Amino acid sequence: YYGEELHQGSLYIIRRLGDPSTDEAWTDELWRYSPEGQAGLLFSGRAISFLTAPDESLSAITYSVDETESGSTSRMAFARPDGSLVHEISGRLFFPGYNFQPLEWTGGSELWAALVGGPQPMALLRVTPASWRLEVFDLTALSVGEYDLNPDTARLAFSDYPFMFDADAPASLVENQTPITLWVLDLETQELRTIATTIARPFGPTWLSATTLEYNHPEEEGRIFTILE
Repeated sequence: YYGEELHQGSLYIIRRLGDPSTDEAWTDELWRYSPEGQAGLLFSGRAISFLTAPDESLSAITYSVDETESGSTSRMAFARPDGSLVHEISGRLFFPGYNFQPLEWTGGSELWAALVGGPQPMALLRVTPASWRLEVFDLTALSVGEYDLNPDTARLAFSDYPFMFDADAPASLVENQTPITLWVLDLETQELRTIATTIARPFGPTWLSATTLEYNHPEEEGRIFTILE
């Protein structure tokens, strides 16, 4: 078993059947165990990840479909606690070859997800299950490295501090005196605000509330915060 969430006493957990490296028929299963211990299969598919709404009304489940002509395609399904499938979105509608990554449910039960190619998000999606309205926010023109999304205010805090795949990369940033900038993007208005700049240091942005953003001090050790109205 791997990948689990606990909501109101109910356990959601992924079970893998078979070994992807040796078994062509391998699959994943998402199960729900009620507080009374009753087990129910919600979904089965390959390379499952999921995010269940706090009220358990829906689970957003991403999985991979092997399409012979175009290769693997990511899809995102929405299932009720009884396992009934109510909606599905295909990644081929947006950026073929990229994967869905559920991020957060809002207090109003909207789902935010990312379309990712490697570690960098290419776009953010907001899904409103009440009407199945789907909004796409393209990020390809931005240098999004580390980031944190405020789901209720649709604000994205991010910097251009690069993802590290080499142990020597941080030292290289310092040697080159690489400037790093922290921004906040209002996804709905597209207003981009510069928050701070530093040299060769990550900011590690984290939203503490709808208006309070915490991040690493640009020049000293420790964390500071700013309030954005």
